[in-house]
Amino acid sequence: MIDKEKIYILGLGLSGMSLAIYLKKKKIPFECWDDDFEKRRKAKKYKLNVKEITLNELTNASHLVVSPGINNQSISPHKVIKIAQRSGIKIVTDIECIKALD
Repeated sequence: MIDKEKIYILGLGLSGMSLAIYLKKKKIPFECWDDDFEKRRKAKKYKLNVKEITLNELTNASHLVVSPGINNQSISPHKVIKIAQRSGIKIVTDIECIKALD
């Protein structure tokens, strides 16, 4: 089960963007981020809550949703994944997130 307090989405490719739009429609609190400026700009056009994910922000999260294009199993994962791992925040995929919310 995913706690609906706050979900963070890392990666705004096709699946990350779709999940963010879904969460917005369901009025589930979330923030999203992508290192790519153009993807952030596109998300802002959809009025999605785009915010760089920091340790301070991530401590309020129940889950970090990592898009498929971001490898969270590598030796040197994205800095946000490292923060989540150190903080004990559950890391899930977009599909796991939607299944748990429905």
